[in-house]
Amino acid sequence: MNADSHDDAPRRPVAQRPDPLPVPAAQQQYVVINQPLRVLELVSEITRGSRCQISLGDERVLTATLMATMANGRSSGALQMDARLDAPLDDVDPWHKRDVYLWVAHPSGILAMRAPVVFAEATRVRLGLPREIVRYIRRCCQRVRLPEHNPIRLALPLCDGGFAHTLRVLDLSQHGASVELPDDVELPVDAQVNAALFLHRGKPLGVVVRCAFTQIGDEGSRLYGLHFLGTPSVTRMALDRFVAAAEALQTQPSTPDPIGDVDSLEAALD
Repeated sequence: MNADSHDDAPRRPVAQRPDPLPVPAAQQQYVVINQPLRVLELVSEITRGSRCQISLGDERVLTATLMATMANGRSSGALQMDARLDAPLDDVDPWHKRDVYLWVAHPSGILAMRAPVVFAEATRVRLGLPREIVRYIRRCCQRVRLPEHNPIRLALPLCDGGFAHTLRVLDLSQHGASVELPDDVELPVDAQVNAALFLHRGKPLGVVVRCAFTQIGDEGSRLYGLHFLGTPSVTRMALDRFVAAAEALQTQPSTPDPIGDVDSLEAALD
């Protein structure tokens, strides 16, 4: 067999890494993401108008501009970004979904990740996050419904730095909670506070830094959703254990006396 015969065989195209996107010279670096929480932090910093490049796995590398981002995605359990291609892609069926390699201009450098993409139109694509990240988000967004007589309360800050207005926590997740306001507490629409304190019968559990309240239901409703905008001062592991302990409370019979529940919750947090 002629050694040159191998050179004549057709070769599968190899995807070439696109040229770096225009970012400040001091920040010419790739940000490789492999931790779900870091993914959420980085993607939340991507803004409308950011440039991105999409490798289809063959010789084609598409360039696009992000038209809209959904940086929280907490209601649907997924993160998506709409982008408009610089040139139309006519040979892809509408709503065809495939995995691509994606580079996005980011303040920290070039955000690189494998991601699913849906071709909504010839010039519009919808970018998602890797499936394992989506599964992680959905798991975190599962809200734990607490029993009616639970010991968990939320205290809002006063102007002088103290805390007051303890609210009953109805359910809890790693991204937020639902709370019930007493009749003597009023919050403006979409209120934000710099800190809120979780309590167990007056014992501090942890401070949530920067959080927003959104009214649930009709005007006048006493139910509000609490969304964490910043990082809780408790560690992520402690927050995981907090949610796990709340799940344990859910399996226990409700009783007007929460002392047993407090003991079990604190034991789970030790």
